[in-house]
Amino acid sequence: MTKAFLLGVNELEKMLGAETVVEWLESIGSKSAEWEGPGIDGEDYNDLNCIHVCPFLGKLNEFVEAYGKLPSSHKRIIDFANKKYAGSEGPIISNVCCILHYAHWKKRAELAGKKEVLHLANKSPITAEELISQEAIKKSKHKPEEIKTLFKNNTCIIKYV
Repeated sequence: MTKAFLLGVNELEKMLGAETVVEWLESIGSKSAEWEGPGIDGEDYNDLNCIHVCPFLGKLNEFVEAYGKLPSSHKRIIDFANKKYAGSEGPIISNVCCILHYAHWKKRAELAGKKEVLHLANKSPITAEELISQEAIKKSKHKPEEIKTLFKNNTCIIKYV
């Protein structure tokens, strides 16, 4: 079913555009967090929270393999989201599931009394590309070397404020 969902994201972008799909994914992430309730995602390491493995890893790779490549509609969604979220205030998007996942983290953290979620680093589950937000790292008051060390064994690094 996850592959069908990812195919649906593809088709929805073709029909309604990237902006609508980003809003839809944000809504799904936020609503699922409300069901789950307050909480902080990731394992705590010196005031940083680390996600060891992307929960969508296997299905994303299966989808890309079955599709033959990352669909251009997914690339348009990722590009739109990264422009929308540019700077330290937003997530680093490496795939469409990041949008949903970040909205989920943010809402759960908000319900737990946190004011902000800084997404410091993200390793793409599809390409293994390492995406790092220098702005978010600076705002977190952690050293880039600390983030790089943690990044070796984690997919995402987050700071809840």
